Amino acid sequence: MELLKLIGIVIVVVGFALKLDSILVIMIAAVATALVSGMDPLTFFQTLGDSFVSNRSMLIFIIVMVVTIVLYIALDRIYARQSAKASGPGVDASAMAAEASSEAGDQA
Repeated sequence: MELLKLIGIVIVVVGFALKLDSILVIMIAAVATALVSGMDPLTFFQTLGDSFVSNRSMLIFIIVMVVTIVLYIALDRIYARQSAKASGPGVDASAMAAEASSEAGDQA
């Protein structure tokens, strides 16, 4: 009966293997584990809230990191688009990369 409490791990593995929404899979696994272990819903939500409050600073760090990465990717795409427009119509990005690498080889 103790092994039944590990049902959450099985749910997470199957959910990720099927490429389902990760947050949803983790929450379903948490609820299933809590129910199987005999935890009542009030205790489950209290534990979830306590964990959230105690790890709030880590959450802020993760949010800032994700926003920074998204901004970097967005700005990189905007710069690439502007560079492609500045090079003129009909110029392929791979041709620009080949030209840049050949120029770098000539300088060496």
